[in-house]
Amino acid sequence: FFQAEDGIRDRDVTGVQTCALPIFLLGEIRDTGWYYFYVVALAVKMPLVILGLGIAGLVMLMRKTHRTQGALLAPSVAVGIMVFASFFSRIQIGLRHILPVTAALAIGGGCALYWMLPWLSRKNWGVVATVGTLVLCAAPSILAHPDYIPYFNPLAGSRPDRVLSDSDLDWGQDLKRVRSEEHTSELQSHHDLVCR
Repeated sequence: FFQAEDGIRDRDVTGVQTCALPIFLLGEIRDTGWYYFYVVALAVKMPLVILGLGIAGLVMLMRKTHRTQGALLAPSVAVGIMVFASFFSRIQIGLRHILPVTAALAIGGGCALYWMLPWLSRKNWGVVATVGTLVLCAAPSILAHPDYIPYFNPLAGSRPDRVLSDSDLDWGQDLKRVRSEEHTSELQSHHDLVCR
């Protein structure tokens, strides 16, 4: 329990897990959610290069750890635990709830590139592949600027608002732009800009 600063009565913050919040996924709204919500969210919100290399690297980690150090298995276990836990969560309102998975994907992606470099170097493609991968990893962030929250990769299609909503799409990040547009145009209020 905690006491809100404005004098609102005590609230049980653990109760959020059990309350039914409407959840949107793939054009449908439910109170109970989907066991695959975070898998879909991760698939459409992560840049494709990071997702592809990350998954490939994690698979390689699991295969190589049988022959090398067991410590390399940790990122794979982290992803497995996070995905497993998300299947049983009733809080399905944003990718931020499984953000630690992105760190494991980054580690897996780095390992995949590291293990592919000897093969690529024999073909004289090592430097090109490394630089190309870095550019392809950075490009989605650069192109999304300043709209990082509503970023979706091409798997979401032309209307990502039909795939995910809530904090995966909008947290009011455009309110400052609305205010500046309001001052530079003939619009009289935010309502005019939003509702036209």
